[in-house]
Amino acid sequence: NTLVQGAWALLLARWSGEPEVCFGTTVSGRPADLPGADTITGLFITTLPARIAVDGGAPAAGWLRAVQEARAEDRRHDHLPLNELRALTELPSGTSLFDSLVVFENYPVGDATAGAHGLALRDLDAREATNYPLTVVVSPGDRLAVELGYDPRCFDAGTADSLAAQLLHTLHTLAGTDGTARLDDLDVLPPAQRERLLRGPSRPALGEVPAVALPALVEAAVDRRPDAPALAAPGSLLTFAEVEARANRLAHRLIARGAGPGDIVALLLPRSMDMVLAQLAVTKAGAAFLPVDPAYPEERIALMLRDAAPALTLDAKEIAGLLAAPPDEVPGHRPGDADRRRPLDLDDPAYVIYTSGSTG
Repeated sequence: NTLVQGAWALLLARWSGEPEVCFGTTVSGRPADLPGADTITGLFITTLPARIAVDGGAPAAGWLRAVQEARAEDRRHDHLPLNELRALTELPSGTSLFDSLVVFENYPVGDATAGAHGLALRDLDAREATNYPLTVVVSPGDRLAVELGYDPRCFDAGTADSLAAQLLHTLHTLAGTDGTARLDDLDVLPPAQRERLLRGPSRPALGEVPAVALPALVEAAVDRRPDAPALAAPGSLLTFAEVEARANRLAHRLIARGAGPGDIVALLLPRSMDMVLAQLAVTKAGAAFLPVDPAYPEERIALMLRDAAPALTLDAKEIAGLLAAPPDEVPGHRPGDADRRRPLDLDDPAYVIYTSGSTG
């Protein structure tokens, strides 16, 4: 029983990522010190929670002994009904103490079918159901029989089959360990499942994807869905066509100011729609954009600009002015190599980012 509960606790911990798990266990409710406990007729069986800490650094044998000792201590409270125990927890209404149940069936079925007193039972069978999403039923015998029941509203058959296979594998792993292995070193995945996860899902063969610049990808999206929403901010929404029209005009203005392939354009703007439009416009001009948050300390901004040596530095006011200028002052078509001072090469820089190290 301890081995089964330990295996289920370890598996729940791996699935949930929690260092402590709780599941239900059934007890007979017939303590040995109760006179006539084995002959009294009545509904003594009850369900109690088993709360088990799964310390990944603990040796498996020592941990199983601790589980056994804790469960023995819990037996002092077998008489406490589950509803009263739940009331003591002060959990919110509708919150269950646990979502899975482990049942260790130890019925003396052999005695019942042995023909004592001239009465014999044949074709003995039983069907049981619980109201928990997962139920593990274990029956001792020459070989341990383990059955996993599941609520199809919570789990599909494939997930339940995988979980059942993992439980059996975990039982074999715990039973076969020399006891010194740490819990973190025990594998709960059967070899077939591990190989399938490492291999990953089967994918169709893909042809070679042509390399294109960022502006071409955006322009393809514009051609597919010109009227679809592309850029949104509180109180404002632009379609793909509107984004491209504004970015095209801004790109031509940047080209007129000397920005082109191989150059860096610093954009001293906060996160905003104008920042997105400016970044797209810089790439359409063929240059690389350098986003600079104006909230940075002045020393950091100066260091970034000194190190990057941008050909142009534009702040929020300048970008807003360029975007608001009359549209008929500059071309509105998509900038091409004929508009740039030289053709755009895929090896040209696209952007420059200064980070604290956390992003690379």
